[in-house]
Amino acid sequence: MAPLLASLRALGFGRVISPVELQACFASTLADAYWLTAPARYARFADRLCAVEALFAEDKSRDILQRTVAFRLGGDYAVLPAPSLTDQYQPADLPRWRDPMRLIDCGAYVGDTIAALARNRFHFAAIAAFEPDPANFTRLQRNIGTECSTVCFPCGVSDATALKTFSASASAASCIDADCTDGHSIQCVAIDDALHNFAPTLIKMDIEGEEHAALNGAQRTIAASRPALAVSLYHCPEHLWEIPLLIDSWQLGHRFFLRSH
Repeated sequence: MAPLLASLRALGFGRVISPVELQACFASTLADAYWLTAPARYARFADRLCAVEALFAEDKSRDILQRTVAFRLGGDYAVLPAPSLTDQYQPADLPRWRDPMRLIDCGAYVGDTIAALARNRFHFAAIAAFEPDPANFTRLQRNIGTECSTVCFPCGVSDATALKTFSASASAASCIDADCTDGHSIQCVAIDDALHNFAPTLIKMDIEGEEHAALNGAQRTIAASRPALAVSLYHCPEHLWEIPLLIDSWQLGHRFFLRSH
């Protein structure tokens, strides 16, 4: 977006309205989209933002948080940190995950995360992959390797085992949506119900806004095995602070880092 906006201004467009400014102008009309919401909403959570900033284990994470909030408040893309394009689930500047890995992949899509970890020379002792979109699930089963104990679930992941309405587009943005009128019902499971004695070393969650609920549904598993957690924070505005504070409330000894991809 930053180069695009600069190009528009170079062409003579002196007044360019960013999505953040548009949302601020029409907050009463526009629905939230991922993290995009009325900037004024963040003022109600200043104490929570201070609390989550104190959780992070290093200055880089705190800087990314501050830049992210500044962008969401003002819409200036220039303040955002440069995203990393190649190491989404294995940040090069952080210690490597335990290897061999016992992975729970929530939102496995077509197996892209598993493939990326394999390219980065991780080995798998076991994989449990959850993907509710039917088209994605078919490709996941075709793409996933067979060199380790692997099970694929055509299910969503949430805080309880129940049927929920799913908006399926076969894209990376298929999601659970109770208000969707053209979706279909899918089986969701809590990890604590679906996997017994799996003992994960890493749980990855990129599940279009269901991360907070899914973590609650995996609390016993996380407490028992103390896996590393790689969790997306951008699907809902409050997830930026709610998810780290939830994990910290369990007092399991996690250290917290924030990265931008």
